Amino acid sequence: MGDAGPRCRGDRAGVTAGPANIPGMWIRNTSRYSDARVRDLIEFATASVDMSGVCINVKNGALGGGAYNGVPEISNAPRKANYLVTLRLGRGNEHWPLGPVNYHFRAPHETGPRNRFPFFVCRDWREWLVKLAAHEARHIAQFRSGGSTSEIECELFAVAMLERYREAREAPLQLGLPGI
Repeated sequence: MGDAGPRCRGDRAGVTAGPANIPGMWIRNTSRYSDARVRDLIEFATASVDMSGVCINVKNGALGGGAYNGVPEISNAPRKANYLVTLRLGRGNEHWPLGPVNYHFRAPHETGPRNRFPFFVCRDWREWLVKLAAHEARHIAQFRSGGSTSEIECELFAVAMLERYREAREAPLQLGLPGI
């Protein structure tokens, strides 16, 4: 972690600042997963969203998350943070794959004809983190724009990012050969 930039209050282990291209994004990881892996997945999921001034708390707990339009008074976020995101990666007893379910964790046969939320499957905690981080990042974009917040819009964005992640992960490695 070194001197990569500002950290969340306390400079505790698992708290890292964003990369040079995302000034003022903080990730506080207290989950069971490695800081480096969590950071890589969050950076992938949020790459197209302005995450400056956002503190992201990643922890164990029931699958879910939240984005705050501001920072609650009682928070570990740095004073310079404008927004707070929490991401919960499970208690460790999840049975992967998860789904197909929608935003409300309802299976297709449990929803009615008025369901507008996309269904998704997450094969493991990594896919869950990408989908969840993308969903909450989209809320940050909505907060910044001052418009209304839409869970459906966030879910559509999140499922699209999950698909991009799968494509990137499953893409064959292209080797460059000298002289060709």
